[in-house]
Amino acid sequence: MEITDRTGPVSGGHAFTSSIDHWHYATTPAYTVDVDVKGGKTLPLKRRERPQLLLDPKSGQPSVLYNAASFSKTGNIGRPFTFAQRLGGGAAEEGKDAGEQ
Repeated sequence: MEITDRTGPVSGGHAFTSSIDHWHYATTPAYTVDVDVKGGKTLPLKRRERPQLLLDPKSGQPSVLYNAASFSKTGNIGRPFTFAQRLGGGAAEEGKDAGEQ
C-alpha cells in the first residue's frame, strides 16, 4: 500500500520510521471498512477514522479498537458514531458494546 492509495476498502494504513527523514509504509492495512461480525456477515462501513486502542490492564495488549465510523446513505456519508471492535481473533458482535459479554 502506498500513501497515495486511497481506493478500495482500506481505511487504516500505518507507517513507521527510525529517523524523521525516511518513512516505511506497511503493505497491509491496519484495518478496513468491512468488519466481519458473528454469523458470517460483513458490516460495510463507509468510513473509519481516529483510531484509539483500549489496552488490557493485565497484559498491556490491545483489546478493543475504537473508531469514529459512518454508514453510507444513498451515496452520502451518514451520521458518525463511535464503533468498538474487539481484537484478538474473534468476529465483532453486531449490536453489542465492546464491554458487554
